[in-house]
Amino acid sequence: QTVDLKKYPAIKLIEKCIGLGFSTPIIVNASNELLVSLFLQRKIRFLDIVRTINKIFKDKEFNKYAKRKPKSIKDIIMTDKWARLKTRSICVR
Repeated sequence: QTVDLKKYPAIKLIEKCIGLGFSTPIIVNASNELLVSLFLQRKIRFLDIVRTINKIFKDKEFNKYAKRKPKSIKDIIMTDKWARLKTRSICVR
């Protein structure tokens, strides 16, 4: 049985993540944590979660962070911090 991608757009997001770079999971996780928090605070809509992560994939700095293979905890923290700042900047209305 096929998944209705209009009903479950996050499935497409998972497919996009594959092959985008070593640090893509760090970026998606950090963004998702912030977005879920904003959703629970009723500051964004549920579907804004996937839309915002897709916008981050298209950001001009995304590849710089996503393609980087983390060599230390410091690298992971730097990528996580970038993703959270980028997510917040997209969500500010």
